[in-house]
Amino acid sequence: MGTSNGINPNTMINYQLPMTSNIELSVYNQLGHKVATLVSERQHAGQHQVKWNAGEKASGVYFYVIHGDEFQAVKTMVLMK
Repeated sequence: MGTSNGINPNTMINYQLPMTSNIELSVYNQLGHKVATLVSERQHAGQHQVKWNAGEKASGVYFYVIHGDEFQAVKTMVLMK
């Protein structure tokens, strides 16, 4: 999975799936509140990219969580405006 560090209000999140899976990719703030769901669908194995428009969000640290059928990963992003 790609990492995003020092993102701007429009950022691309890159990730790679090892197998075809039902995917949910969501963004959370520092308090653990879900602020966006970017992907919620079955995706094939391989490289993927999704855009997050954080224009209305405050500067700070955010986390994106990707859940698959047999895996989960968490990455950190820093939004600076």
